[in-house]
This record gives sequence, structure tokens and C-alpha cells, in this order.
Amino acid sequence: MNLSTYIVDDESHAIETIADYINQTPGLSLSGSSTDPVMAMNILAGESPPQLAFIDVDMPGISGLELASLVAGKTSVVFITSHREFGPEAFELNAIDYLLKPISYARFLKCIQKVKDQLANLGPGADENEILFVKAGTKGSFVKIPVPEIWYIQSSLHYVDIYWAGEKTTTYLTLGELEDRLPAGDFCRVHRSFIINLKQIKAVEQSGIKLENKELIPLGRGYREMFFNKIGSAFFNSQQP
Repeated sequence: MNLSTYIVDDESHAIETIADYINQTPGLSLSGSSTDPVMAMNILAGESPPQLAFIDVDMPGISGLELASLVAGKTSVVFITSHREFGPEAFELNAIDYLLKPISYARFLKCIQKVKDQLANLGPGADENEILFVKAGTKGSFVKIPVPEIWYIQSSLHYVDIYWAGEKTTTYLTLGELEDRLPAGDFCRVHRSFIINLKQIKAVEQSGIKLENKELIPLGRGYREMFFNKIGSAFFNSQQP
């Protein structure tokens, strides 16, 4: 297994230490690093993200915890920090490990073995996008949302409401950001303000799309073609005159 890695830390000397460890360790390759979490987010949530990201918890602008929640499912995460008290939050975000500075090479190797073991246990058919972590409100905690249990997502001004398994979670993300993170085969934008889980459809009516939870979601004119292209093979009509 050859793991591509990325480092995000606002301290350049910390990046140098981890980069040196990566270069010393067979089976690892360093794809890049950044002291800017916003710039790093574009890499970690991009089309070809690294398999493993070392993310500092305490950074200006976007904290490591916030960054990890935004790239959840795209890359595996190991947190690095000088503050021991951040440990519980790290594991709530499904981080594989938590490295406390200063980091010894022996501790780094132990972490890498843990990463390899966990990735191997996922197996080739595992879906890393089954869980989504989003921050509830502006100062709330991160909420763990099972992706298959999402019914629909509705945008409202500068935030979105995620409706899932009888719950409603409000988070300050855009509909477009969530659309990019969700499995394209299971979710579809059906209106400028709505994304639905295609597996939650109960009926397609003239007035809109009825979901299993009895919600009726509008189908926007500009989204009809994309929607019917996605579900077209599921329609079965008699060919009798």
C-alpha cells in the first residue's frame, strides 16, 4: 500500500517535521502541504484528494476540526496539535489518530500502522461517504449524519437545513458545497433550493416529488431533465396502445 499524504499546519516547522517523517517512511508519498487551511480545503475536497491528511487542530480562520468536517469522506484524517484537551473532539470526527506535539518518529510510525490497518479493513467495497459531519449552527457541535438516512436538503439564505431520519440539522454551508460532497448516484438537485435522496422517493406527481416521509418537494423546470435522466431507467410503462 502506497499512501499519498498532505500536511496542513500554520507552523512551517511542524510541516517540516512531518514531511521529514513521511520521506523517511517506505510506502508514503507527500503530495503537498499548506499553512493556509482555506487553500488546503480546495485540495482535500478536490477531484483527486490525498488518501491521508495530517491536520493541525488549532489554526486561524478555519480550525482543524472544521476543516476535517468539511472534507469528511474525501480523505482520512490524523490530527496534530499541542493541546491534549482536543482529543475527544478528534475522535468524534472519526479521526484515525491524534498526535500530540512534539511528535517522535516512533509515535509517527505507530500512527501510520494504525492508518494502514484501518484502510485495509475498509475493503475494496467500502463507502467512505456513508457518514457526513456538519457543524450545527454557528457555534454548535459537529453532528454525525448517516448519508443514506438523509431525506432532503433545503437551502435558506446563507445556511441549509438537512432533514434526516426524523431530525433536522441546520448548518452554514451552501447547497452547492453539499451537492459536491454527496454521492452523485444517490442524490439529485431538483430545485434551486432542494436536493433529494433518490432512494427516498415514494412517488413522482404532477405537483412534485413525494418522499417516503410524506414531504412533497417541488421539481424546478430547469432541473427536470437532469432528474428524469437519473431515474429514467426505473420508469416502466406499458407499450400497449
